[in-house]
Amino acid sequence: MKNIILNPKDNDIVVINDGNSNYTINIGENTHIHILEYDILNSQVNLNVAEYGTVKYDVLNVKESNVNRHFILNKNAEVKANTVSLSVLKDNTIVDLNGDYARFELDNLAIINGGNQIIKTETNHNAHSGVSKVYNMGVAIENAEIIFDTTGAVHKDMEINDCRQLSKGIVIGDNAKITERPILLIDNYNVSAYHGASIGKMSDEQLFYLMSRGIKKKEAFMLILNGLIAPFLANIADDLKKSEAENAISTLLEEAK
Repeated sequence: MKNIILNPKDNDIVVINDGNSNYTINIGENTHIHILEYDILNSQVNLNVAEYGTVKYDVLNVKESNVNRHFILNKNAEVKANTVSLSVLKDNTIVDLNGDYARFELDNLAIINGGNQIIKTETNHNAHSGVSKVYNMGVAIENAEIIFDTTGAVHKDMEINDCRQLSKGIVIGDNAKITERPILLIDNYNVSAYHGASIGKMSDEQLFYLMSRGIKKKEAFMLILNGLIAPFLANIADDLKKSEAENAISTLLEEAK
């Protein structure tokens, strides 16, 4: 397995697509980077973000993948991640907010028809005034199972941190399953921390509303589902990859009809 070290310049676009490599990416002070991670299969990604560095991190997994990530954010560093996963997956992301005012945001879409996805996200608030927001959206079809294992930790004496977790899921078929395991480890009173989960079948009220406007039930179902999925796809910067994701999702949903 290759070890790849990258030190990108300001405003560079970094593409990670070597399926069996270990990556170390060092983001310098006041450096702004866009990272595109596509189907890296069996890899480790270490991301170090210096003071005032910012990263937009896009992930697309259409193939079976097993990925580990470790992000380290220093003072005023920021990472905004958007992930779309459409196959069997083991995904583990650990985020250490090591500097004051560090910020991490993750929007995570998981769709699978049969098979399993296990998605673990751990955010550690190791400094003051940090923010972590993890939003999971899952669609499990037929015999599929999705597990969102989300942990947020605020350590002793680390005040004024904001730690949020939210998971939503739709199951299609009697044997589909989505499990959310939210964990908050809070060792300080002067913080804001919460988690929420909403998992089940499509809302009958939403379907009835659209059907009362003359839309067939199946079309109404797809309209609602596409409305939930569209924001994640909109964040994929590469048009070819976005098209690939759209086609893969259409195939998964067609198989569910």
